[in-house]
Amino acid sequence: MRAVGFNPEAARYSGIGVRRSYFLALAISGAFAGVAGAIDVIGFKYSVDTSDFGTNAVGFTGIAVALLGRNKPVGIFFAGILFAALNTGTSSRQLDPEVFEPALASDLSTMIQALVIFFVGAELLIHYIWRARRYVGLGPAAPEKAAP
Repeated sequence: MRAVGFNPEAARYSGIGVRRSYFLALAISGAFAGVAGAIDVIGFKYSVDTSDFGTNAVGFTGIAVALLGRNKPVGIFFAGILFAALNTGTSSRQLDPEVFEPALASDLSTMIQALVIFFVGAELLIHYIWRARRYVGLGPAAPEKAAP
């Protein structure tokens, strides 16, 4: 699937069934969406206290997890565990109100997640700046050709 995603023409040339890979990717993602919808309809909203996490931030969290996990399954798994631990650890049930004010708990989790996303995104920006410095004339120049 990765080969088809990067370059379908090269994958087709090497003998990979591009249409089959597209269909398989759509079927797998549809199955995951179906499981998520089934959990939501069956009773997720009535068996879990939804005041611990904002359901409107699920999309933001999903994008952040995919960004931190670099779109790799193992990376997304560990990034998901990190973000789940942040959300669970900073919920109002887990913190002592005498030590940490419960109103600040969700804000703390959001700030930590934002910093993680910022530093992951900053790495890409630093790479672009590092490469662009050659064109500006700040970095080591490419070897010049000898004059004829």
